[in-house]
Amino acid sequence: MIYNAVTLGYAVPEGNFDARVHSVFQSSANLEVRNGTGLLTLTSGTHVDLPQGIRVVAPRGLDFKSVKTDASACYRNGLLQIEGAAWSIDLRAARRWRCDLPGLNVDLEEPSTARAWEDTWIALTSRQRREGMEIVAEELLHVNQEPESRLAVRAGPVLRELLAAARRLDEAAIPTVEDLLGLGGGLTPSGDDLLVGFLAGLWCTLRGMAKRAQYLEALGRAVSEGAVRTNDISRTYLQHAVRGQVSSQLEAAARAIGAGEPQQRFNRHVNLAAEIGHASGLEGLTGLLLGLAAWDGEYIKNAP
Repeated sequence: MIYNAVTLGYAVPEGNFDARVHSVFQSSANLEVRNGTGLLTLTSGTHVDLPQGIRVVAPRGLDFKSVKTDASACYRNGLLQIEGAAWSIDLRAARRWRCDLPGLNVDLEEPSTARAWEDTWIALTSRQRREGMEIVAEELLHVNQEPESRLAVRAGPVLRELLAAARRLDEAAIPTVEDLLGLGGGLTPSGDDLLVGFLAGLWCTLRGMAKRAQYLEALGRAVSEGAVRTNDISRTYLQHAVRGQVSSQLEAAARAIGAGEPQQRFNRHVNLAAEIGHASGLEGLTGLLLGLAAWDGEYIKNAP
């Protein structure tokens, strides 16, 4: 059986490669490319594209649980084959995908963009509270509002320091980012998800300013150096976020905010984020909103 890949992330090698199966889940599997960096992620049954992703179309989705960890994989002549799998994946007609976050030029000084940002923030916070999430966006900002979860108690001060450092373009304050790396449980820890989103937000708001780009480069170096604190899967997402490459779901949310789309569209983006992992999608969206507002807009500036 041969299934077709529809998109390939920018990090998928263009030539032949060998790999091993790093980890498997019901609707995804991670491959570790030999002599490569990071992981490649096979996905099925989702419309989300990833920087390192190979998105596959199958009639009922692929159950990757049939693939064994450490099985060998190889890509030759357009076909990706995995030892023991009853199927192969044809990559030849797949579209190359990458995001262009700086090209979005998000500016929260624009009234429609600021309104869209706040609508998303309200919808996100409401969803997090309704579902009893450990991370609630609103609670992270306010020193006088003690969060209920220990995770938020640890993450909040670091994020506030990070926001303050970004606002001042203060590279000396960047090392505090290490306190977020690997923070929390799950496949991708909460602190990492927040950082991926935060980096994405900063990339969206560079708007050609050299000092912002210099700060973001320094922050990226700190994240890359500290990423040894987390696991292989989460480290892969962080490595791509440092380069301005994140999931299509995060990019779409940033694009919608930048375009000042109507309020009902943001409920949809929040709902889509909620479908990613137990909390990863919502935490990534939280980080994105904080990053978008770090340099512009009044909401973050006026937070205690």
